[in-house]
Amino acid sequence: MISRFLTRAVVILGLLAACKRAPARAHPVSVNQAVPSPTVVLLTPRAYTRSPINVDTIHHAEQNLPEWVQQALIRSAFFQRYALFYDVNPFYLRGRLDADSIADVALQIIEKSSGKRGIAFVQGRDSSVRFLGAGTPLPNGADDLRDVWFWRIEGRSALREEPVQGIEIIRLGASPSEWSIVWWNGARYIWYNPPID
Repeated sequence: MISRFLTRAVVILGLLAACKRAPARAHPVSVNQAVPSPTVVLLTPRAYTRSPINVDTIHHAEQNLPEWVQQALIRSAFFQRYALFYDVNPFYLRGRLDADSIADVALQIIEKSSGKRGIAFVQGRDSSVRFLGAGTPLPNGADDLRDVWFWRIEGRSALREEPVQGIEIIRLGASPSEWSIVWWNGARYIWYNPPID
């Protein structure tokens, strides 16, 4: 009880001190200044997943990529053939995609020579890099994941009827309502299209 009170008191005092240190506005806002009109943005079905790309965005994204992933990509000569694809937010996912409890990373990538999109998986256990798409064929023959604008990590219980070896899976697709699943079978990543009801 007392520790809760002390925590709240410290937070309140910190906020008050911060307010006192805040600089006053150099130029007060005039009531007579013209108010800019609001900008209207019409969203396409995929607009909500795309992020504006500029040098600052790329630099920030590269800084947030775990160091061990960067080193694994450099050791595998990844950047000679591929580039990271930043138009999907998030451009990488971290999860326990194989059977161990060590985090793995999946990255959105693009093959430089063809412009084909795909996913690179960096295994946390041994820093190996595996690919789906981006010029590497899927079991259905497709080698370009250009329609993937949505992806997220889920527990393997979302795919009960398949022999999933990983602790988690990736749900991905053009939108949350049009999706497929990628999962680890113990030897490679499998692309799974759910049956149509």
